[in-house]
Amino acid sequence: TFVCYSPDGSTIASACRDGTVRLLDAKTMEEKGMLGGHSEHNPECTCNFHAGGDAYEDEANPECPVKGHSGQVVFVAFSPDGSQLASSGGWGDNSVRLWDPKTMEHKG
Repeated sequence: TFVCYSPDGSTIASACRDGTVRLLDAKTMEEKGMLGGHSEHNPECTCNFHAGGDAYEDEANPECPVKGHSGQVVFVAFSPDGSQLASSGGWGDNSVRLWDPKTMEHKG
């Protein structure tokens, strides 16, 4: 797990092995939100999974509304002004995603 603070110090972003990025209040450690990935544990994900819980590439649903990672998230970083959060997948995902940390929307 990799973590970083937002530039104003109010939020902690955590890169998680389960394919999610979690945002926590830095003072209370309460979860402020979660950016879900492709996983059988994410009810929004409509992909097909095998017994191991990872999405097969040939079984990924192109209509799936989930824009998150399909494997572990290994790195997160806020932009200098805190308006964007970058997350990097690894070990089968190998992608970088951009998020709006206030709205939890995928930006690219």
